[in-house]
Amino acid sequence: MIPLTDKELLVQINKPLQIYTHTFSNTTRGNYTHSYTNPNVYAVIVLISAQAGSGDINNSWHQPSGGTQYYNAGSSGHNLTIKVNNTTLTTLYGGAGSQGGALRATRSWRGSSKGWSGWSAYNNSKQVAQNGQTTSMIVTLPPKATLQFIYTYQNASSSAHLGSHTISAFY
Repeated sequence: MIPLTDKELLVQINKPLQIYTHTFSNTTRGNYTHSYTNPNVYAVIVLISAQAGSGDINNSWHQPSGGTQYYNAGSSGHNLTIKVNNTTLTTLYGGAGSQGGALRATRSWRGSSKGWSGWSAYNNSKQVAQNGQTTSMIVTLPPKATLQFIYTYQNASSSAHLGSHTISAFY
């Protein structure tokens, strides 16, 4: 919570401007909302820096037929929506996931005496998941208003970064 003061205006004589800073790193592999409220009778200025979650790398695969298997794409990272009093300021999208190793692999049937051949991988991919989008902004937070950071899970269960934000409120 942004601190409550006895000021009536953001800038008053003999009452110095102060800064409240808070950094939050999401650790929830699910939906999560983090909120800040301005308890004062005057608006405060808030500097925001935020990043949506990164995608993950997926090494799983599916096999629709006996001779071909396809590697599944990794999932996207957490999206991050920033709101003031339930009005959306922006939505940052989580980074794309990555396939682990090859895009697909094939094998051939060599007859009942030899069985299946070994797998041969094709179209190798880089195992690089993408970072989530970032933003920086300045917001005037009205009196008694709430600033929300809403992290929305996108199934990136092995993502290394689930989203984060930092605020600095001048009060």
